[in-house]
Amino acid sequence: MKLVSAIIKPFKLQEVREALVDAGIEGLTISEVKGYGRQKGHTEMYRGAEYSVDTLPKIKLEILVEDGNLSTVTDVITKILDAEVTKDLPVLVSGATGGVGSIAVGLLSKLGYEVHALTGKVNETEILKSMGASKIISRDEYMSEPAKPLDKGLYSGAVDTVGGEMLAKILSMISNHGVVSCCGNVGGMMFTSSVFPFILRGIQLSGIDSAESSLELKSELWNLLSDQWSLDLSNQTKSVKIEDISSEIDKIIKGNQVGRIVIEHGE
Repeated sequence: MKLVSAIIKPFKLQEVREALVDAGIEGLTISEVKGYGRQKGHTEMYRGAEYSVDTLPKIKLEILVEDGNLSTVTDVITKILDAEVTKDLPVLVSGATGGVGSIAVGLLSKLGYEVHALTGKVNETEILKSMGASKIISRDEYMSEPAKPLDKGLYSGAVDTVGGEMLAKILSMISNHGVVSCCGNVGGMMFTSSVFPFILRGIQLSGIDSAESSLELKSELWNLLSDQWSLDLSNQTKSVKIEDISSEIDKIIKGNQVGRIVIEHGE
C-alpha cells in the first residue's frame, strides 16, 4: 500500500475527485490547508486599508492505494493539474473582437503571454493591439486551407470562442502539452479532428461550465479579476438603453460588433 498526497487549488477538487472515481479509486481524504507556490499570496482590502495575505487556501488530498494502482492515481492527478501553457510560444485567441475574446486577449497579455488575435475584422487592428494583441491574424487567411490531422505546433494554448472547423484547425496547431479552452459555437456545433494532437502531443481540450461552476471557483476568479487580473474595459464596453438594443443586435448578427454591450435598466 502507498499513501499519495497532493496539494491542489480548491476549484480543482471536483474534477480530480470525478477523475479518480472514473479510474476506480474510491477512497479519498480531503483537508483544507493554506500555503503558497508561484502565486505567493495576494493583497486584500479591509475597512479601506490594504493588507497582504501571505498564504492562500488549498486542498490537501490523501489517497491510500494498492501498489498496482499507484501509477493510475498519479497519472490522473498530474494530467489535470499539469496542463502546460508555456510562455515560450504565443497563445491564440479566436473571435478576438467579441466580448469573451477581447477579455481573453487583455487578460492573457496582462499575465505575460504573447497573444495572437484571430479575427474576421482585420480593420480593427489598432483596437486589438490596444487590448494587448501582438499579432493580428485574418480569419479568412487562417481558414484558407483545411485543417490537417497534425500541423506545426505554433501555439502553447488557445481560447476558442468560435467552434466548428476553426476549433479543429486550432487543435492541430497546439504544441506539446498545451491546452485549448472551447467556449463558443458561432462557427458551428460540430467539428472533425484527428486523435493525433492528443496521442502524439498530449494536448487537452478543455470545456467550460458556465452554469454549474462551484462557488469556490467563482469566488477565486472574481477575487483575481478584482485584484491581480484587473482590466480596464472602458475602451471595449458600450452602455446602451434597452430601447436602443435593436441596432446593437443587428451589428452582432452582421458580424460588426466589437467588445461588450452593457444594457442599462431603469433610469
